[in-house]
Amino acid sequence: MEKYSYRAMDKTGKVVKGKLIASNPEELKAQITKNGLYIVSYTSDNADQKEKKRMSDKDLITLCNQLGSMLKAGLSIANALEMLYSRVESPDSKKALSSMYESVQKGNSLSDAVAEMGNTFPSMMFNMIKAGEMSGELDSTMRNLGEHFENESKMNKQIKSATRYPLMLLSICGIVVLLMMLVVMPMMAEGMGDKMPASTLKLIAIGDKLKKIPNLIIIGVVIAFLVIVIPMIRKIPGFKMKVDTLKLKVPKIGPLIKQVYTARFARNLATLYDNGIELIESMQMCSDLMLNSYVSTLMDEAIERIKKGEPISVAMSQINCFDPLLISMIYVGEESGVLGEVLGQTADYFDEESNFAIKKIIGMINPVMLLLMAGVVGYMLIMIMTPMLSMYDSAGA
Repeated sequence: MEKYSYRAMDKTGKVVKGKLIASNPEELKAQITKNGLYIVSYTSDNADQKEKKRMSDKDLITLCNQLGSMLKAGLSIANALEMLYSRVESPDSKKALSSMYESVQKGNSLSDAVAEMGNTFPSMMFNMIKAGEMSGELDSTMRNLGEHFENESKMNKQIKSATRYPLMLLSICGIVVLLMMLVVMPMMAEGMGDKMPASTLKLIAIGDKLKKIPNLIIIGVVIAFLVIVIPMIRKIPGFKMKVDTLKLKVPKIGPLIKQVYTARFARNLATLYDNGIELIESMQMCSDLMLNSYVSTLMDEAIERIKKGEPISVAMSQINCFDPLLISMIYVGEESGVLGEVLGQTADYFDEESNFAIKKIIGMINPVMLLLMAGVVGYMLIMIMTPMLSMYDSAGA
């Protein structure tokens, strides 16, 4: 969310100045137009905040839980922020809390203080705090946020653990291949000369070329590839869309990944809707929080149909990126008039299903990675053993 300063005109031509908080310029224009004004110009008041470092999951969860408890106990927001400042250890978190404290001391609301921090906090945090302030239940809203971010953190840790082991196997495989090319094969070449097969000689030639390159240059190229090139490629819209689409269509693994996205959507929607955010706005925020461009695109299509009057369950049934059970439960919630309660129960169910799905993905990936590693290392061993066997045959003859 960003805070904007704007100049607008009403129907009589009178100039109106003000400040509004919106997620983007389009939303800002929509809010101003809704108030019967015509926007003339606008500027972002917190453009310099966009590069601020995101608060760590640990400090974010602590902030929400303890702030909720302190507000429940009757402390003012300013006093609560001051106490939290003395408890956190991260310099970035201390700086964020100090800025929020100063903003609140100037008379701003907590939601405004959060909005001024730019990317320090998740985008959904502003909307939920704003709703909590309007309903007078800010303390319970903060505790709900803490619980939500804790669940998100657990899911993210599980996903990271699912990718850590395969990456470790790939690294080991790469090291073994390099050792064979740079150490083992050259030692063999010294004793066997040109009697080695052409394929083995090619690998040795590649190893010789690598030896001539300074180690620092090789390390620099690898680091640049991992830190700069790969992130840049992943940000290319067309490439990211293809990768995100492929994730859901890979045989066996795709349906399991769909469970993870279903759990994330159900939990986010339940948290937002149950805390007073309008359904359309909640779904739009969920679309931004999915971290998958393909899923977000399909959700945006569903949201447009809902805006035109379609029931949520009907619109959501047209997109194939969530578990069908979720659509059925949304239908039940719509028909019974207790959508918020049903969403909460559904989110709990899919949290468990996503845990099972992540474990199953790990169980499927690990054997594949082991086979891949065995295949690469086995090929290198064949390249080593073939000339040795040929040499023994020649000696025996």
